[in-house]
Amino acid sequence: MRIEKDLKSVAAEAKQLEKLGRYRQAIEALGDVWGERRQLPEIEGMSPETGAELALRCGSLMSVYGHSEQIPNAQEQSKDLLTAARHKFRLLENWEKVAECEYTLAFAYWRRGENEEADAWVEQALSRPLPEDSLARLYSILAKGVVLDSTKAHDKAAVYMSGYISLFNECEDLVLRGSYYSNLGLALKNLGRINEALEKLKASRECYRLSGHLIYLGTAENNLAQLYRLDGKFSDAHKHVDGAITAYEELKDKARKGSSLDTKAQIYFDEGKYEHALIEADKAIEILREGENAAYLTEAYFTRSKI
Repeated sequence: MRIEKDLKSVAAEAKQLEKLGRYRQAIEALGDVWGERRQLPEIEGMSPETGAELALRCGSLMSVYGHSEQIPNAQEQSKDLLTAARHKFRLLENWEKVAECEYTLAFAYWRRGENEEADAWVEQALSRPLPEDSLARLYSILAKGVVLDSTKAHDKAAVYMSGYISLFNECEDLVLRGSYYSNLGLALKNLGRINEALEKLKASRECYRLSGHLIYLGTAENNLAQLYRLDGKFSDAHKHVDGAITAYEELKDKARKGSSLDTKAQIYFDEGKYEHALIEADKAIEILREGENAAYLTEAYFTRSKI
């Protein structure tokens, strides 16, 4: 068994790699204690805090990596790991970490389109007695906005997230700040507030560029493509979505590549190029039906149904 100090370093390294979207490297860092990914990491002999942190890291990684790679049952396995970690942190009365488990659980449910359950976990996280500017509170606020927008409550999502803009503007975590700008921008886009949305989505892309998060940088390109499509700027839309598709091919992110192919189909549809739209929509569906992201797949089927 590795010494406690070393294990804490491993957990910290895995968290930082995950934060930058380097999911495979993060899993490799945990390899000595997490050989069987369907089970809890080997935490016997560790302190309760270190064991709980490793369970949290494994659960969080299973969710994001499983989504990216379209691993069957990844979100259910993630939920089991996160629930175990949450239980351990509750016993320790570490409410910051309890909230982290809860908003991460919310994202695991959200990735399967289970928005009611996701919202329930977000509310649990937001109920914890934490400072407004703590990372766990800020990520919980972000999760709440994501869930609201996913349920088509775009106006509520925009109002809710706009209420915290000063906190996020001052946040030094570039990935978190970029995610906030991204999701606020999407809510504004869905309300037809194009100029405001463009400002936020460009700010998001810059945060991701500076942070080095290549997966989210691809997401920013896809989001901009959607915005330019709505504004009738099809050449710009194709340029940005092609950048996203290329990035996801290189990163081997199947789910997001499928989503970007759906964006490509929507652009062709709005241009009136229906044959091209059908080809891209079928490509998207073929990829997405192998994964667990119900929202992406539903959107792709909806795109195809219009053609």
